[in-house]
Amino acid sequence: MINEAIKLHQLGFKVIPTDNDKRPKCQWKAYQDSQSLEDVKSIFNGHNGSMALLTGKGIEVIDIDTKYFLEHHDITKLWDAFFDVLGEETYSKLLITQTQSGGYHCIYRTAVSEGNQKLASRYTIDSEKKGEHDKVRVLLETRGENGYILIPPSEGYTFDSPLITFANIPTLTDHERNCIIAVCREFDEIEETYTQTKAPIAVEVLGSGKSTIEAFNEAHTPIE
Repeated sequence: MINEAIKLHQLGFKVIPTDNDKRPKCQWKAYQDSQSLEDVKSIFNGHNGSMALLTGKGIEVIDIDTKYFLEHHDITKLWDAFFDVLGEETYSKLLITQTQSGGYHCIYRTAVSEGNQKLASRYTIDSEKKGEHDKVRVLLETRGENGYILIPPSEGYTFDSPLITFANIPTLTDHERNCIIAVCREFDEIEETYTQTKAPIAVEVLGSGKSTIEAFNEAHTPIE
């Protein structure tokens, strides 16, 4: 495990040891900005558990949680949508790893810096509810600034393609990155709601009573 950690460090990635329940085995936030080779050797010395990749600082992940997919959810529709917006050449370069729970991590480099975002969720069904407040399951989300994910060679984590590893992780343009984020949001099943917490305050509106276009027409000539 320490040898794999050193290889990833040499490729420019920041990694930390975790236990099999994804809990970090070190004070990992100190390594978000910088991590030396000596840091890696120290925290992975004698470690035989799992390994996590720190996200952010140019690394972003689409976390696809298929364990919450229902019968009508189809992972191939998501891959097809990625293919459509990215094109064959860029899509074929995406680094995809499979997770222990059967989900996927789609990993790429980006110049966009954002925190973790929930992109698509669904309502819980009665058979899985753990209480009256258990209403939502997240299907798709990002891991960005201040985040981390477990990666191979952690137990149960594998590369979807042996030809695409961290040595050749792709860099998406801002447009490509924003396109796949938009695609993920299209799978959201939660209706937006607005809760008014305070009574509205009556405000006197002053003006001519004319619409914007009426006021514009009266103040401008056709040539203008």
